[in-house]
Amino acid sequence: MPKFIPREKLSKKARRSLDAEKRATWGFSPVTRKVENKKRYNRKQQPPVRDGGAVLCFPRETAAADIAYKHYLFDPQ
Repeated sequence: MPKFIPREKLSKKARRSLDAEKRATWGFSPVTRKVENKKRYNRKQQPPVRDGGAVLCFPRETAAADIAYKHYLFDPQ
């Protein structure tokens, strides 16, 4: 076990190495990072996935009435 030497008595090189051991490193530099502008066109962005599902462009009550009307037309009673 190495003998304890106070920090004030350590050489400048030894103090720097001691500080480097204690210092945690970041995975990236926070200074050089910037927030991406969301309004700007991004050519690399993936287009939205289209699953082929139908989207109703009118209120639910109208859709229900439309479906009931289609059943009235095509269901012979």
